Amino acid sequence: SRGKQSQPLFLLLLCGLVPLILNVLTLSPLYDPFRFFDLTPIGLSISSIFFCWGLSHYQLLQRSPLAYQQIFASLKAAILVVDPQYQLIEFNTAAEALLGCNQHSIGASAKKLITFLQPSDWDQLMVEGQKEVLAFHQYFQLEQVPICRGQKLLGYILNVSDITTSRQLQEQVLQGALLYDALTGL
Repeated sequence: SRGKQSQPLFLLLLCGLVPLILNVLTLSPLYDPFRFFDLTPIGLSISSIFFCWGLSHYQLLQRSPLAYQQIFASLKAAILVVDPQYQLIEFNTAAEALLGCNQHSIGASAKKLITFLQPSDWDQLMVEGQKEVLAFHQYFQLEQVPICRGQKLLGYILNVSDITTSRQLQEQVLQGALLYDALTGL
């Protein structure tokens, strides 16, 4: 419906027109008897209402690729967006650093990009949706989240996190608990 699409544009246009109309009105000779009354706050209030109303109709956050890109790029975990055959569609900055992804990686198999996973690890990730592995003296946590539209599978989001520090801390606490005798305090 064309009327629904033009309504937000009309409301945003009113944001600029209301203050303009009120300014022209205050400059006209007809307004001379009311010079002591300032229309600026009223004009700004009406303009703000139209602006917020217009933006709510635009659904700005849903349509803003810039906001999406900023959020996606700022995530600390390596994120890979893959199709149902695990071909890379998109990745974030952390995936560049952790996995070495670059623009030439688009279309490549995620199974070749995440080199530290064995075929059995991939099988477990596909079935259970998560897997923790030790590789290159580092611990990695992988999670797979399906992307669906209705019943149709569009792909997956693969979340790869380096959890080495937290695992080492857990091991230190466990080692300390094993070496400490609560009865003797030694």
